[in-house]
Amino acid sequence: MLLTQLGAPADTVAAAGWIHQSGGNPYFLTELQRAPGDAAQHDLTALVRARIHATVPAPALPILQAAAILGDHATFPLLQATSGRSEEELLDALDLLMQERVLTTENQRYHFIHPLVATVLRPDRTPARRGLLHRRAAEALEQLHTPASVQVTGVLMEHFSAAGVVERASHYADRAAEQASQVGAFVEAVSYARQALAWAPTPSRHLALGKALLSSGTATEAQEQLEVALQAFEQVGDLVGAASASLTLAMFAVSKSHFAQARQRLAHPALAQTEAVNPALYAEAS
Repeated sequence: MLLTQLGAPADTVAAAGWIHQSGGNPYFLTELQRAPGDAAQHDLTALVRARIHATVPAPALPILQAAAILGDHATFPLLQATSGRSEEELLDALDLLMQERVLTTENQRYHFIHPLVATVLRPDRTPARRGLLHRRAAEALEQLHTPASVQVTGVLMEHFSAAGVVERASHYADRAAEQASQVGAFVEAVSYARQALAWAPTPSRHLALGKALLSSGTATEAQEQLEVALQAFEQVGDLVGAASASLTLAMFAVSKSHFAQARQRLAHPALAQTEAVNPALYAEAS
């Protein structure tokens, strides 16, 4: 048994406490056993935090915080941009963090050897400081991943949201919903579209959510969202938007064999008026 190998009795009350707090993880079990005095009485989060601050020099902590914020996207350029450190400072810190076996590297990305360390470190700054790191991470991701895949678009949404930049977060939620729909990931598309709508309700977002819900097989809510979109487009005089919502509702009616309702939707005045401004949409309706 590991505790026996470490020279500690495995049948004591303290040992039972260490095993419980570590969750069976050999690294954390070792750290609990090494902790002096009554440290085993503290929760594992406090122990991990104390251990990191005791073994990692202060100049390297911002790098570690940036890596925790970036997660699986912790490449050298993103770490530098997020941490705000020079290339040489970053290299020195990474060398030390890998020497201390806090981080490891694979495929040009840096990872925490024990993910719980990242979980502990993320909230270890003030909200304003975390917001700054998330904003830096998002802006760097924008520059390095253009155009962005659906995975990166979702990460951009999360970083801008955590930074409090709701306008940018909702923009990337829109894009992620569209990209997810294009690859047939309709459940994800619904989730992203719903999030964008929650941040900033617009007729277009009601329409996007309605279409995503239709594709995912959630018919009742889809129709509700499409009706809301149609009414909102009508209120602001958006002919193209109203025509698109009417056409989608008509296609939905056809799928349910409600042909009279479909004809009624296709007779919406906006569809006839879109011929000049959006011939493709008019042709689809025809």
